[in-house]
Amino acid sequence: MTDLGAAGEYLLLACGAPDGARSGTMILGSASEPLGNVGARGTLLVGPASHFGGNLDYGSFAQLAPPVQIDGLYRKLSSSQWGTIRSDLLAASQWAAGLSGVQRGDITASLVIDSEADRFTVV
Repeated sequence: MTDLGAAGEYLLLACGAPDGARSGTMILGSASEPLGNVGARGTLLVGPASHFGGNLDYGSFAQLAPPVQIDGLYRKLSSSQWGTIRSDLLAASQWAAGLSGVQRGDITASLVIDSEADRFTVV
């Protein structure tokens, strides 16, 4: 299992280096319904009629077109907090890159992937 650290708290995450254009921008359209935490280190734009099942975090700028429902917290995180999240994400990514796997081929409507702990079905 890969430990994602602080990055593991997010369902959707845009968390680049803090250099402006690549700092992490996320744009979610109308009626978006992610059922977990969402974070964007840079800019976060959300369309109307969206519903978030967890926290909604941003770094430098956020614009939400009402109505937007947030079941968790709506927070502006500090540069230090985003640095921790990015560091954890990079460490997990580097660790996962060293794993070997099995080529599954094309994903089709009937693909079923079994693993020891979970069953994944693409429908």
